[in-house]
Amino acid sequence: HHLEQALALPDLPGDRLAGVFFDLALAQALAGDRNRACANMRRVLELDPRFPNAKQRLAELEGPPPATSPAGAAAGAG
Repeated sequence: HHLEQALALPDLPGDRLAGVFFDLALAQALAGDRNRACANMRRVLELDPRFPNAKQRLAELEGPPPATSPAGAAAGAG
């Protein structure tokens, strides 16, 4: 993953670090890895507590997973 490689760069400017963690968290969330996505979104907020949309995204990640399809949602309602 190019985002993880970017985090390993020793000369990555501090003001860019939160953005890389944010993008990594979004990619992990899309891949279904909510635990790692939450951890990286928390890291974003540690680096920059006012990072745009980070608090909202973390709240979404920590909440119940969204229903992927109407059939899946109905199956759990029995």
